[in-house]
Amino acid sequence: MREIVFMCEDPECAHSYVAQLEAVRTLSPSAKPDPAVLLPISPHVRERVMQQMQLV
Repeated sequence: MREIVFMCEDPECAHSYVAQLEAVRTLSPSAKPDPAVLLPISPHVRERVMQQMQLV
């Protein structure tokens, strides 16, 4: 998870806020996975991978 600071570009507004960006699931598995990083795989991707494994 990352925190991102947003600021309005209008000098009269000057509104600024922090948002959080979070990785939720994997859509395309890495070709060089890091075992320390654990992200759930999207159900759609899991199904596609399982189908591909059955074709081999």
